[in-house]
Amino acid sequence: MILVATGTTARAEGGADPVPSTSTSTSTSTSTSTPIPIPIPCEPGWVARVYKSARPSVVRIEDAKGIGTGFVVFSPRYVATALHVVALGRTLTVTSADGSQQGATVVVTDALHDLALLELEHPIRDATPLAASSLPSPVGTPVVVIGHPFALLNRADRNLEGLLDWTATEGIVSERNDALLQTDAAVNPGNSGGPMLACDGQVLGLVTAKVSGEGIGLAVPMAGVDALELQIGKQSPYTGRWSTEGQVYVQGELDRSYSWLGFGIGAVRIAHDRWSTGLRIGVLWTASTPGTSPASPTYVANGPVLSSTGVRGSSELDEMYRLLLQEHPFPVYMQFGLGVAATLDRLSQTTLAQTAVSGCAPQGSAGCQIIVGLDTHQTNFMFWPMAHVGFVLARIEITYAFQANVQSLADSEHRLLLGVRF
Repeated sequence: MILVATGTTARAEGGADPVPSTSTSTSTSTSTSTPIPIPIPCEPGWVARVYKSARPSVVRIEDAKGIGTGFVVFSPRYVATALHVVALGRTLTVTSADGSQQGATVVVTDALHDLALLELEHPIRDATPLAASSLPSPVGTPVVVIGHPFALLNRADRNLEGLLDWTATEGIVSERNDALLQTDAAVNPGNSGGPMLACDGQVLGLVTAKVSGEGIGLAVPMAGVDALELQIGKQSPYTGRWSTEGQVYVQGELDRSYSWLGFGIGAVRIAHDRWSTGLRIGVLWTASTPGTSPASPTYVANGPVLSSTGVRGSSELDEMYRLLLQEHPFPVYMQFGLGVAATLDRLSQTTLAQTAVSGCAPQGSAGCQIIVGLDTHQTNFMFWPMAHVGFVLARIEITYAFQANVQSLADSEHRLLLGVRF
């Protein structure tokens, strides 16, 4: 509940200072101004009361990305949360306060306000939909936030067992505008999607973000959440977002003649966390001193190769399917697909050759021949159809590819890539 203060010198929330009267009359008159809404002081112990009442309606939401929070709205079968909590579009696990778990489907999204509505497989027992406050939330309104900050840590440290889930933090509304509420109640990764409640037990906003720094959390007012109810049954099922990741990598390639090693950069466009399109460019080098046997693939007609060096410019385009193997403690994907590579090689070779000594007779005799080193250069351009298989472990990618030489399969290449995504 909120009391309204009135007075001739009051300043309206979000408005301007009252304009002083320009009347020259000496008579006493009654002046009015826009009232300032102020919060009613909450009774001692209100946080414990609100927490106990709301806790059964707050849930934990898990997917391959991590953990977030949600709360029951409209009916025991619907849960509101932040869109970025469920943005992967992967299978969701919703855990109730009593420890029961079930799946859920994202049925409504509002990307502009970072909101999503989940439909549960079955209603949550003993969960009452949290009511949205219909009153304004002026600066200074006491609030409590319930969520699961850094909740994955309690799985790695036994000392944290029983902590970090269904955590309550207290604060006030620090500021507001038409789109967001600001609060100094502590919010951290895992709080996203949780309720920000007033001391009357009603929800003022849904937590969506934290600004870098201390005590600056943001929540979407409940008017945005209420609007989701009107969209139930009108949107197509949500299957995930599109995202882009950069990549740096080292790469090795091996064929019958050369071993190449180099590095490169790339970009990967991921659709619904399932399909990825990758584009990479890199530079590789080779250097070798082949044997002198005529059986060596680098043996040339003029004589054995003494040394061979080369530089390769490489570009790749591939399409991969990502199969999620493990969600926690970090996601592991197996990926496989097809692609094409283009390479431009600049090769330099030094070979042994015999040449006649000028003015020596008889010509062609062994005494009139000398051995010299002959330098040759060549440029080769190739297209390579590719088949890929590999793994992505959190941000680390390991991929093997077979690059087929369509003119001679025996001269095909094997490629190994080790990359880091960012």
